[in-house]
Amino acid sequence: MNTMKQLVQDYEYITPKMAEKSGISKFKFYKYVHENGLEQVSHGIYTSDEQWVDELYVLHQRSPKAVFSHDEAFYTII
Repeated sequence: MNTMKQLVQDYEYITPKMAEKSGISKFKFYKYVHENGLEQVSHGIYTSDEQWVDELYVLHQRSPKAVFSHDEAFYTII
């Protein structure tokens, strides 16, 4: 069983679904988010306030079927 602290260290972005799969209740997830000042970068996606937010990654998490083209596609390759 992972702890919330371990999830935050292992992943740049965390979600309630990730916590649930690790055996952490939603109550404990949101309590940790509130107590440790995690930033909500999108609906259901959180990160530490020290982390640079990759907006394309967040958009992809919200819309997995989205297609990036032109400048955005070039950006994601680099």
